[in-house]
Amino acid sequence: MNSVRGYSASLIPFQLINRSPSSSFSTTAACKKAQRKNPFVTQRETSIVKLVSSKKSPLFVSPLSRRRPGLLNMAQNFDNLLILDFEATCSDDGPILPYQEIIEFPVAKLDVKSWTITSTFHQYVKPTANPIITSFCTHLTGIIQEMVDNQQTIDRVLNDFDEWMEKEETLKSRFAFVTCGDWDLGVMLPSEANVKNFNIPRDVFIVVLMM
Repeated sequence: MNSVRGYSASLIPFQLINRSPSSSFSTTAACKKAQRKNPFVTQRETSIVKLVSSKKSPLFVSPLSRRRPGLLNMAQNFDNLLILDFEATCSDDGPILPYQEIIEFPVAKLDVKSWTITSTFHQYVKPTANPIITSFCTHLTGIIQEMVDNQQTIDRVLNDFDEWMEKEETLKSRFAFVTCGDWDLGVMLPSEANVKNFNIPRDVFIVVLMM
């Protein structure tokens, strides 16, 4: 796997509008998800808009563009931001044993000059330790069994992500990952890589995103 490098940045607030076509969940469910990732996150900090229409809408929209448009013209430390939000196996009756597994790998590439999404990477991932998606997980994420059954495993999806990064020439730009808290890249991906014995880049800087 090629080495992926990131750089430090200021906090950049976003609201998740339409993560994937299959997802349509309430604010309450989304807050529970955020609190599971980080128990110190409050409901007020993790408000997510409910999807009410099947019409296509921007993947991410920044409140800055509505409140203070002039901020978008400020000098940036980056060329691109990679906005990432994993989904993983879960249950409402305790922790998933022996471990959680990533089942959705979505990334949106944001050009900070135009403040637009220029490309996306999106793949569902086949879980192997617990291959059956619980009804709770489907309710929370919108992901059903058929979406993951014939997909690739996480190590192959990471290889595809590497190829996407090369195709987009992201490695030649100044970029950073943006996540909601540290669960995605600080907990979930490293823990799954450890138990499944595959390599991930260790020099990625995580830009913390608080909604």
